[in-house]
Amino acid sequence: MMKTLFLAFLLSGYALCSEEQETSEPEPVWKKTKYSDMQNISRLILMPDMGTRHYVYEGNSDSDYMLNTTYPFHCGAMLWQGIENDTRNAQRESKNITGQTFIENYGRWVNLKPMKDTSANVSTWMEVRDYAERNYKCEVWRYANPDTQNKTTVCELLHEYVCPNNITIYSKPGCYKKQK
Repeated sequence: MMKTLFLAFLLSGYALCSEEQETSEPEPVWKKTKYSDMQNISRLILMPDMGTRHYVYEGNSDSDYMLNTTYPFHCGAMLWQGIENDTRNAQRESKNITGQTFIENYGRWVNLKPMKDTSANVSTWMEVRDYAERNYKCEVWRYANPDTQNKTTVCELLHEYVCPNNITIYSKPGCYKKQK
């Protein structure tokens, strides 16, 4: 009896952090469950301050129309430069990763009309971390829960270097840990 109650308790805690069940009706690609704990860049950054920098951690880079697809995007930053004719002018900076080494740094200017741009078949879903220099608070959004050994990725190490004082790592909605 006690074993059954203990097992039920463990499973109820797991359910709080697990993904939602898929419905039987087909969903648009960008509404799939696997994107549910990601941030949509176009929704997240509609009216940023000039020069706001957002660090991006992973995402559906294969479908990312904001990048030259010959450069796989793993970890980088987006720096907003201004708004003209309802278009957000941004520069995407990125570093390619081979194994554990950053091998290239490049930038690309992009012009976006958030939530209006029809040039993509898939909304640009990526995990985003806001870097607020004045209060030294950062966020890292992860696609999946940490593994049992909680190994740190190269991209997380970069974020830790940029913002060492206070970093919050989010996994699934409602499940997060703070590091100081």
